[in-house]
Amino acid sequence: MAPPEADVFARSALECRFLLLFCTFYFLSAVHKCHALITYDRQTLLDIGLQDNPCFNGFIPPELQPIVRSQNHRHHREADPDIPTESACADPRRALRRRRRKRGKRGGLHARLKARASRPPVPSLLLANVRSLENKLDELRARITSQREMRECCALIFTETWLSDKVPDSAIQFETHSVHRGDRTAASGKATGGGVCVFVNNAWCRDVQTVHQHCSPDVEFLLLKCRPHYLPREFSAVFLCSVYIHPRANSTAALGALHDVISALETAHPDAVIITAGDFNQCNLRTVFHNY
Repeated sequence: MAPPEADVFARSALECRFLLLFCTFYFLSAVHKCHALITYDRQTLLDIGLQDNPCFNGFIPPELQPIVRSQNHRHHREADPDIPTESACADPRRALRRRRRKRGKRGGLHARLKARASRPPVPSLLLANVRSLENKLDELRARITSQREMRECCALIFTETWLSDKVPDSAIQFETHSVHRGDRTAASGKATGGGVCVFVNNAWCRDVQTVHQHCSPDVEFLLLKCRPHYLPREFSAVFLCSVYIHPRANSTAALGALHDVISALETAHPDAVIITAGDFNQCNLRTVFHNY
């Protein structure tokens, strides 16, 4: 049996180990609490980044390293005159342009016209020689519904509609457009064919008046006066003239009749926009209107 002095020494060594472990744990927790209680103001952070404060001895806490690194890098670039800054290298006009440009916004004429499709300074037109409009109404309605270019077009001008008194306006009427017809009459010397028609978009203009309608063996045309919802102050009105000239018509007589009406219109409305569109066949409008 071991003497009692051996048990005392063995128990003393074990107690010393527990005491040492407890002291180590207490010291580590005290150091952690001390670091957690440290607060920094703005100037202190700048001093840490520049390492000008000797009390820190170059020690940077891990949670402050990203801030200090970016601040230190900025300070060195400003302090060193040999390192060009971004503002010195970049063109000031380019930097100003970059600041003014909005992210995700497209510029240019196409974007501006698309944003104000129903308010163009000069109307957008679609011209076609349809050769019978009745059998193309379904296709025309589908294109207006599905195609943005036709849906936002201000006016649709068609020649050779082949319409007559037997076809009412309700048969060719669209909800989004007003229809204006110039059918071929007996004055043309022909019983069928010919005719002009204009569909005006209601989103662009609702105030439309028929100014003149002419039908002869040489030329057929329809003249409309439009007062759109949006009209630049430089223009008093917009006149649309839809023209159809027969291939075997007398060119001099056809252009003469057209010249008389348009010249009188230009004299009466010098500030108006006059647009003449249609199927002229062999006739050249510039022979009587040199500015067209």
